[in-house]
Amino acid sequence: MSLTLVTGATGFIGRRLALKLAADRLHVRCLVRHPQQAADLVAAGIELVEGDVSDPIAVDKACAGAEVIYHLASVLGPRMCPQKCMLSLMLPGRGR
Repeated sequence: MSLTLVTGATGFIGRRLALKLAADRLHVRCLVRHPQQAADLVAAGIELVEGDVSDPIAVDKACAGAEVIYHLASVLGPRMCPQKCMLSLMLPGRGR
């Protein structure tokens, strides 16, 4: 069975996508910063990798074997994360 990775799976859209993929019986893995916020994902049979998209080691671990990646990790806007922070979140994983 192919593996699908979802980042941002504890957020509004990412959580719903991960749960839908799992309900469709796909093998789903999620990269999450706070596993304690992902109990419903674990209950749905989703594999978790603890880490942050800014951590290349965590990203490599999460991506290992994935055929499809939904990169939904983000922040709500400049008040939550200045532009420098936003760029560090979005750009490093592009080429991985």
